[in-house]
Amino acid sequence: MATVKKLSVFIEMVESQIKKNPRNSLWFRGIGMSKKFKLIPSVYRHKKKTVPELIAVETDMLERFGELSTTYTKGLVQDNWDRLFFMQHHRVPTRLLDWSVNPFVALYFALTEAKNLKSNENPAVCILDPIKWNELSMSHVSFQGEVLKKDSEFLKPYQPTKVLTDIKTMPKNPLAIYGNRNSDRMVVQNGKFVLFGNDDKPMDKYDFSKKCLKKIEFDKKAIVGLIDSLFKIGITPAAVYPDLEGIAKELRHEFGFGA
Repeated sequence: MATVKKLSVFIEMVESQIKKNPRNSLWFRGIGMSKKFKLIPSVYRHKKKTVPELIAVETDMLERFGELSTTYTKGLVQDNWDRLFFMQHHRVPTRLLDWSVNPFVALYFALTEAKNLKSNENPAVCILDPIKWNELSMSHVSFQGEVLKKDSEFLKPYQPTKVLTDIKTMPKNPLAIYGNRNSDRMVVQNGKFVLFGNDDKPMDKYDFSKKCLKKIEFDKKAIVGLIDSLFKIGITPAAVYPDLEGIAKELRHEFGFGA
C-alpha cells in the first residue's frame, strides 16, 4: 500500500474502515516509526528484566506513586486502577497502551513524534476495533464482545501484583478497556487503553490481529504539510495538551519554531 501524503486521503481511509465496522467504535494510535515501534506498553520496553519481574516492578511503582502523589490526586483516585491510569498519563511505565477515539489526535502524535526522530521510517496510525479484539482475545470463554470497565470480573486476573503465583496465572492476551477520565489530557484526547497481561508480544503479532487491527503509513517527506493541515482543522498543541505546555507548543508553531 502506498504511503499517504494528504490529510484528505487519510480521512477517506478512516471512513472506509468505519463503513466496514458500522456498529463498533474504532480506536486510533499514532506511532513515529511504522516498523521499529512495537505495539507494547512502556513497562515492557525495559530490556534487562523478564515479564514477571516487570509486573512486580509495576506494582512497586504503583505503591510508590501512591505515596508521593496524594497531594496532587486527592479526590481523583479511588483505587489502584485509577492510580494506574494516572501513572500512565504522567509517563510512569505501566502495562497500559494508550489509544484515542479521535483519528486526528492519533495522527498529530504520529507526525510530531516522527518529526523529532532521526529516522528514515515513515510514521503511521494504527486502527483498532476494540470490541472485535476483546471478542477474539477471549474466545476461549465465549465472550460476547465489549470494551471492559475497571470493575469487570474479567480484569481481576490482570490486577497489578507481586505474588509470583498470581503473575503465573495472569492471562497473556491484552484487553481493550475504558479508563477513568481523571486528568484534563485524558478528557481532551478521548483516551482509551489496551491492558497487557503476562506477555510482552506486540499486538500485531497475535494470530487474530489481522481481523481487527490495521495500519496506515504516511510519507515522512509530507510530515510538515500534514501538520499544517491538522492545524487548519483545529488539531493544535493547545487542543491536544490542555495546559501551558500545549500553549507553548502552539506558539512555537505559529511563530515559525516548529510544532
